[in-house]
Amino acid sequence: MKKKSDTPPGSRFTLLESFLLPAGSVTALETGRKNGLLMYGYFQDNRTVSYLVIKGKVNDDIVAYCSEYSPEIYSVLEQCMEKGSLLLDFDHNEAYTPSGKDTRPLTLALLDALGTVAQFPKRTIDASSGIVSVILCGGKGTRMQSKDLHKVCFPIAGRPAINRLIDQLESVGIHEHIVVVGEKGRQVVNEVSEIRDNVAYVFQINQNGTGNAAKQAAHLLKARSFKGNVLVIYGDKVVETSALERLLGNFRESGADLAVMTAEKTFWPDSGRVVFDRKGRPIDIVEKRDIQKMILARRLHTLKREKPKTSPRMLLREILDVIPSLAKAHKMFPGLIEVLEKNTALSFGELNTLVPERDTFYMVDTETGEEAISGEALENTTPAINAAVYLYSADAFIDSLFRIRSDNAQKEEYITDTVRILARDTAQSRKIIPVPVRGQYEVMSFNNPEELLKIEEYYSRKESQPSFENSCFGRIDIKHLNKALRPVDEWLRIFEDLNPEVKAGLAGVYGGDEDVLEERREAYHQALLKYLRVFGKNKPVIIARSPGRVNLMGRHVEHRGGYTNYMTINREVILVAGVREDDVITIHNVDAQNFRPRSFSVGEELSRLPWDDWLNMINSETVSSMIRSSRGDWANYFKAAALRLQEKLKGRLLFGFDGVLSGQIPLAAGLSSSSAVVVSAAEALTFINSLSFVPKEFVDLCGEGEWFVGTRGGSGDHAAMKFGERGNILHMGFHEVRIEDVIPFPEGVSLVILQSHQYAKKSGGAMQIFNEKVATYEIAYEIVRLRFPKFRERLAYFRDIDAGHLCLEPHEIYDILLAIPERVSRKELLGILDNEGKNRMGKVFSTHEEPGGGYEARSVALFGMAEIARAREFARIIKQGDIERAAHLMNISHDGDRVTRLNEKGERVRYDNSAPDSLMRSLRDRLKAGDPGAALHLQPGGYGCSTPLIDEMVDTALTIDGVLGVQLSGAGLGGCIMAFVKNGAVNDFRMKIETLFYAKHGLPQQVLICTPISGSGIFSA
Repeated sequence: MKKKSDTPPGSRFTLLESFLLPAGSVTALETGRKNGLLMYGYFQDNRTVSYLVIKGKVNDDIVAYCSEYSPEIYSVLEQCMEKGSLLLDFDHNEAYTPSGKDTRPLTLALLDALGTVAQFPKRTIDASSGIVSVILCGGKGTRMQSKDLHKVCFPIAGRPAINRLIDQLESVGIHEHIVVVGEKGRQVVNEVSEIRDNVAYVFQINQNGTGNAAKQAAHLLKARSFKGNVLVIYGDKVVETSALERLLGNFRESGADLAVMTAEKTFWPDSGRVVFDRKGRPIDIVEKRDIQKMILARRLHTLKREKPKTSPRMLLREILDVIPSLAKAHKMFPGLIEVLEKNTALSFGELNTLVPERDTFYMVDTETGEEAISGEALENTTPAINAAVYLYSADAFIDSLFRIRSDNAQKEEYITDTVRILARDTAQSRKIIPVPVRGQYEVMSFNNPEELLKIEEYYSRKESQPSFENSCFGRIDIKHLNKALRPVDEWLRIFEDLNPEVKAGLAGVYGGDEDVLEERREAYHQALLKYLRVFGKNKPVIIARSPGRVNLMGRHVEHRGGYTNYMTINREVILVAGVREDDVITIHNVDAQNFRPRSFSVGEELSRLPWDDWLNMINSETVSSMIRSSRGDWANYFKAAALRLQEKLKGRLLFGFDGVLSGQIPLAAGLSSSSAVVVSAAEALTFINSLSFVPKEFVDLCGEGEWFVGTRGGSGDHAAMKFGERGNILHMGFHEVRIEDVIPFPEGVSLVILQSHQYAKKSGGAMQIFNEKVATYEIAYEIVRLRFPKFRERLAYFRDIDAGHLCLEPHEIYDILLAIPERVSRKELLGILDNEGKNRMGKVFSTHEEPGGGYEARSVALFGMAEIARAREFARIIKQGDIERAAHLMNISHDGDRVTRLNEKGERVRYDNSAPDSLMRSLRDRLKAGDPGAALHLQPGGYGCSTPLIDEMVDTALTIDGVLGVQLSGAGLGGCIMAFVKNGAVNDFRMKIETLFYAKHGLPQQVLICTPISGSGIFSA
């Protein structure tokens, strides 16, 4: 039997490399299969006596984790293993032994514990942190009268209590947290981890009081050799910043080992009483139940002493008049209640044996020794109660918790006992200070719905709208406040009711299709609900939206000043944004699993950058390093918008926002999901800061902003998103951005988008190829300007390399192409350029690595020049209603991106998209002779940003009846294709593409029928 070399020290479990359960054991659960199973051997006396098998999604060695950080779970695990082999199935929440299903309480507790631990985010505490919070959420919370919702997940003013509490802690600089969970622990973990990455979790398997719960965090801190300070608080608390700041300040100034927050007894009459010595130092916290026990014990003693014949039933009645349940009475007086229930007579001596006289008073330390105080006297002399917020040094926390006992009325380990333990510490003098609460609203908690309601009312009033609106005057134009800026709960009511006016507003954006309107309403509703859970209600928010786009013709050329035919589609991003009074942007995503929360300060980001002008800044090594280190981080698109706008508005610091993003644009699919995020963020910042940009300036700022992510594209996508019109195609020109024509979407045909499930992430490796292609355009442009000096003044942009613009005959464009080499290296190019050209190309080359074999200058230039011409021709003929000719241009355009084709044998082979001299001369001569087939717009060129799989998808789609034209969508290297399909053939097309392509490759079908919707903006209702 082989053992893993990293078996935890002291562990008797070893992760096995083979499954060694006895033959025939739990065969129904696929014994012997390794995939998805973790297998351990349990050893005694150097021999394997039983086996543990874990089935389900577990990434790490969970037993090793428990051995190091959760010794109480590990102990229960050993107890279960001593009883024999065990299989824990997390997928179905079931346990099995070789003889069948195991429903023993200890096994079920272990199953719940390990199943919950398996869901913990893979994070532990930062041992170098100066302070950590320990938040106790292990209780059942039965008095909240909910079977499904954990107490700390109940909302307060729209936000789960646990997340509200952590925000309050972070507001005073506590950014490391340990959450202790137990029953319904997975719910707590999901609620917190959905919006936070700075929390570690531990599980309390023994429901044995608050001290035992805190001890689970102490195990973790001890294992991590933590030396800072530890704030302990319950998850059902809400604490004002003023109280936390006072607690932290008094603790630091006094050099205390423990600070205890105290309050007046009238605030929480059922809380534990704080006992002080004559110097005003807290020396103990006595639970009210323990004081009740002293009072009751003394009463029983008095009754029996004064009336020896007092019956057992009378004694029992005395107890139950104070203690609300028999079960709790059993815990308080276990032996006595058993006797009284049997109605067995007992003498005073027997009573004193069952309830010793020492239980009738409290022993307090004084300067002259111990002094006995009755329960009544203790109650009367302890006006302060425990507010249950504690701040320890790590040493005091860990040391005192491991000395707690459970010899109290409830037979549980109380965290309050740490006060007495530290006060009586003879090994070293411990400083303990009280920190009084000022007013009953500084620290609040809830144990039942009524108490929660009071807290809810307080925070709803505190976070009400009017104070916010007043703070916004002078920053946000007041005319916008009524329809665009509303409290989140008001927006929720609007989208729940969807009155005719709101429905008409949605129809104005999305059209009249009822299914589309309902889908959009639900998307808004879900984004608002997420905002409510993260940031709370009564906070006014705006809703910025930005649609995805498709470019029906004119791909890869808008950044060269070319032409496009854009259509904004019914897939968009929605950004719910609440105004802040600082420059911080905090963002959450409805899809929290794939997009973790992010937060940044615009000012802090600026301070890290070499601020000169935008182009110099983004080309700097500082920014390049930032991009490399955070590549793929979705927050970069928010930074792109914020930093570009901030650079534009030097001398005025922008205000930020709290945001929740919801996206329905498929990612990395060529539908510009990333640009939509930039545009939505820019829309929100523009509104929140009352900025004024003409649409063209807004578009350029968005396009330039996205350079911060590392790509060097143009502003075409952003322009389409801003200017998009419902029901129409926009024929657009660039440099300067302008709408050349607005063309109704053609009747009789549908635009169908098909996802390839290949992903080209601009912030990842695809950036190299994208930037290389853009650089190739620049190379061709520089060469043309160099070799045709007579045209130099007329060549402002690449798009100006055009026969008509240069007053040439159409066929002469091929002579210009012949002057561009098929391939050229950087060395060759720099050898022929002047100093001005070298400087320009130096900045271009900084965005990517030189491709092997040099740049394919001519084939890329041919594609770009032809695509610009195609885009203009496409707009002309589709406006005339000639859909079939327009669709033919789509097929040619895709050939310009194609990398493979089918040969005569049906084999997929490399596609030759080169542009040799012979081809250029042939096209020139044919066009000069009047052959229309040699026209520039009918030549595919060679941009080469498709993939073999996408080429196969395009070729397959073209074999289906009713399909007119198909091409790649977007920047390429993955993503989607788009097809013009006759309306009557759409359903048949969906079925056949499923069979011929998706099923063949084992991919889920993702086919979108797209309609043109309105461009980006702020939604108002």
